[in-house]
Amino acid sequence: MISPTFLSNESQFKHLDIQPEDVFVPDDPDVIQKTTNFVNKERDDLVEYRRKLQIFKELKRLYGNPTNLDEDYSLLDEYIDQLTNKWKPPEHKYDGRRPNIACFIDDAQSTAIFRNKSFINMALKHRHLGAMPGDEGSIGLSIFIAMQSYTSQGSSLPRSIRNNTNCLALWRTKNIKELKLISEEMAGSVSPEKFMQIYDFIMEDENPHTMMFVDLHKKPHHPSMFRKNYTEFVVDV
Repeated sequence: MISPTFLSNESQFKHLDIQPEDVFVPDDPDVIQKTTNFVNKERDDLVEYRRKLQIFKELKRLYGNPTNLDEDYSLLDEYIDQLTNKWKPPEHKYDGRRPNIACFIDDAQSTAIFRNKSFINMALKHRHLGAMPGDEGSIGLSIFIAMQSYTSQGSSLPRSIRNNTNCLALWRTKNIKELKLISEEMAGSVSPEKFMQIYDFIMEDENPHTMMFVDLHKKPHHPSMFRKNYTEFVVDV
C-alpha cells in the first residue's frame, strides 16, 4: 500500500490484512526502491525455499533416517525435528506457491510519486520485477491506482501510464472534458462515440456507486470488454 492516508482509512482496508511495515508514503523519495525490494524479497524467499527443499529431498534419499547422518547430524539440524528426531521439511509462507503481489496506490494525487521517473519505470516494467533464475517468468507486480481525477493541474497520473492501462474503473463524473479525454485515449480499443454511448447507458442507473469497468485485455470467453459494476457484462446498447 502506498498512501498518505492509510491510517485514517485503515478500517476500509482491514479485510486486506495489510501489515503496517508494508505501508509506504508517496512522498518518500525511496518509496519505489522499497516497493521493488519487497518484490525481490518475496522472490528470494521462494528461491531459497526451493533450494532447501532440494537439499531436504536429497538428504532423505541418501540417508533414509536422520540418525544415519552420524557426525553431520548437528550440521543439518535445520532439517531435523529435535523433539521427534524425524525429518523436518523447510517452510515457506505460501507453501511453495509463487506469490501474487499487488501494490495499491491511494490518495497520491499531487504527491511526489507521480513526478518520480522511477515510478513510471516501475509501472511500465511491472511484469518483469522479481526476475526468477533460469527460464521461469518473473514474480511481477500488479499495480492498482485510485485517482480522484484522471488529470489535474498539479501532479496527476502520467500519460505513459494511462496509455498502458489494462483495466479502467470509472465512476460518475461531471467533468465533460475529462470524460471526452478518457474516451479519446481508449480509441485504440473502442471508438470515442461507442465509449460514450456505453458510459451513458451504464450511468442511467441512479445508484451513486454505479461504476463502468473497461477491460482492455478481456479474456476470449468474455462477451464484452465493458461491464457495469464489474459483474454485469454490457454486450449491446
